[in-house]
Amino acid sequence: GILSFTMIEAFAQKKWTPETLPMVHLQDSTRYVCNPDGVISSPTTHKVDSILLKLEQDKGVETVVVVVKSIEGDDPYQFGMELGRKYGVGDKKQNSGLIVILCTEDRSYQILTGRGLEGTLPDAICRRVENRVMIPLLKEQQWDAAILETMKALEGIIRQDPSLMREWE
Repeated sequence: GILSFTMIEAFAQKKWTPETLPMVHLQDSTRYVCNPDGVISSPTTHKVDSILLKLEQDKGVETVVVVVKSIEGDDPYQFGMELGRKYGVGDKKQNSGLIVILCTEDRSYQILTGRGLEGTLPDAICRRVENRVMIPLLKEQQWDAAILETMKALEGIIRQDPSLMREWE
């Protein structure tokens, strides 16, 4: 069948919710980047996935990176909180989950940390990463670089914290 323009428009305008977002990590534990709209390239997705896999193995920090065009309600903080609650992102003992959200068409973003990461990545540090690394690249609409460089910056900070350790069950 042929898709009418209005149907294509409806597709393009899909706003994600924590319920509808495909959680790639549940299908494949080596994947952390939810990129259902194809906002960032596959090579970038793989690069970020491998950084975050190593980070989880070394430091027990479980991360979800959400890169979409638009979310329902346009509140990435609320979206991230709901996502974290729904999927229990992060090590139970350490509570060291990290959620990074970028909504390109909403022009919004958020870095959220579990309680166990707040010492390592307090709001002020997250803000600094956003202001120095993320925002300049977002202004240039360099989505791939914005995500990759932000995740590298956060990873660098997390790796400097000797108190974070992977718990071996």
